[in-house]
Amino acid sequence: MSSCSAVEMPAARDIGEFMRLFLTLLILLLVVALAAPYVLKRPDGQPWMDASELSPDIQVNGSYEKAKLELYRWWHGLRRDLFADRQSGKTRAYRWQDSEGNWHLSDTPNPAGNSEELWVDPNVNLMPATLLPVEEEKNTTQGEPSSVPLPMTVSPGQAQQLMQDAQKIQGLVDKRYEQLDADAQK
Repeated sequence: MSSCSAVEMPAARDIGEFMRLFLTLLILLLVVALAAPYVLKRPDGQPWMDASELSPDIQVNGSYEKAKLELYRWWHGLRRDLFADRQSGKTRAYRWQDSEGNWHLSDTPNPAGNSEELWVDPNVNLMPATLLPVEEEKNTTQGEPSSVPLPMTVSPGQAQQLMQDAQKIQGLVDKRYEQLDADAQK
């Protein structure tokens, strides 16, 4: 039995050394993962995190309750800033207008500056529905023929009416775009 235990001891020692090496590498990996946000840069050239974001900028002259409220606001603002992308699923986008008046939308800010940061939620319909004027409908269920003959061809008189209808729709769409641009400028 003594020869058997002598053989098992070096194997146990090797496992212990392996575990020690594994834990050392795990701790090193954890330190690198915690330091990376302070070193790695975002697309705009700024680090992902700054040490000043972790220290509260609280200036309270007064009671303990005011200090507690300021600390509470700071903590929840920090949580919102750090975890906003993952919690809400929103995407950051930048919008700017060039010297020719063309609008640009990008995931990186304008290199020349003057870009507006937007948060876009892909789960929300950004364009609300527009109510169209309702015309009185003819009751076609009683066997009246449709105004569009079959096969889908139209007479010159009907083509003119279709063009007028299309122009009315285009006018409504143009008004809607103007309204959206005015809302976006606010």
